[in-house]
Amino acid sequence: MAEKLLEKAYNTVISLEPITPTASPSKREPYLARVNNYAKWISMMQSHVTEVLTASRVDDESTSESAGEDLVSKPQKKATITARVASRVADILATLDADPEALELKEWINLILYPSRMTLYTAEQKGCVRLLRGYRATGDWVETNKILASLCRDDRADERIFERSIEIEKNKDPLERLHAREAMEFNIDTTSALSNFAHSVLRTIQSIRFAFEWATLGNDAKTKFRANAFEKFNPKFIASNYTRGQYRKEFSAFKNRHQRVIKSRNEIKSLFLAFHAAVFMDISWTPTAHHASAKIGRSPTFPATMNHLLDEMTPLDPEVVDETEAAFKEIATIALGDEFTDYIDKFLADYRPVFPVID
Repeated sequence: MAEKLLEKAYNTVISLEPITPTASPSKREPYLARVNNYAKWISMMQSHVTEVLTASRVDDESTSESAGEDLVSKPQKKATITARVASRVADILATLDADPEALELKEWINLILYPSRMTLYTAEQKGCVRLLRGYRATGDWVETNKILASLCRDDRADERIFERSIEIEKNKDPLERLHAREAMEFNIDTTSALSNFAHSVLRTIQSIRFAFEWATLGNDAKTKFRANAFEKFNPKFIASNYTRGQYRKEFSAFKNRHQRVIKSRNEIKSLFLAFHAAVFMDISWTPTAHHASAKIGRSPTFPATMNHLLDEMTPLDPEVVDETEAAFKEIATIALGDEFTDYIDKFLADYRPVFPVID
């Protein structure tokens, strides 16, 4: 009974997200009071458990060596995070072992048509399992057409967005190109289930390209980009009669949010290098971090979970990677049109990771 209550409390705490800086006092104050109360109870529990463990081992010489690496002898925060991340990865791999088969397109269509409301933690756990399982193409255009017939999209609106994406690649100025990628990523409106999927693909491609291109910039270019981005996202402040101190304060806050956006893009880049086209099949992986918000669209332990999963997982079989790419292209060809499919093909070819052959 106690274990179940602790597990429930644990799931509640790790699903917490930072409150937006623009939240009203009527929302902020109750939120901070509730989180501070959580922190108080967690601290008291941790202190008591540590004392119990220490007292239990005072005269137990037989466990002194083996216990030397556990909770008592390590920094508490690090031990807690490590246990949490290890548990998350263990759950992902156990779920995969129970059902390792690739997802059929019929299963995929239900995820697109009927997305479930869930916590970030749950969405990430389920999403990681799907990345590992991969997807299976039908190999039958008639069947795929039937599957996609339940989806509809605004062809004219989507075509304009696709054209904008293609135009970005023609821009030879690296900083202008990065600004255009951000504008594309942050300003796409969705009108239908299929449009939501198509726009998710576009956002993710722009994020991954941004991450690769950002990594090639020197410090001076990155500084210039941040200054330009700050002006683009804060036009009212720039137009105001601000003081030097006000500018420094606003720009410092912007840089912190900008760093979270960059981190989010690097995470999707890492997932792409590990799972290739599978990241496009799941809209839950679309980066949502934005300069205007403190929210990053990921649970607090996701970065560590992702890194630990990439370390623990067996490298994907190239055949699984190819099968998932075939499923993605099958959908793209029918649902998104030839021109945008060519754009996707070029992206996948330009950034295709190398997967080791598994005997």
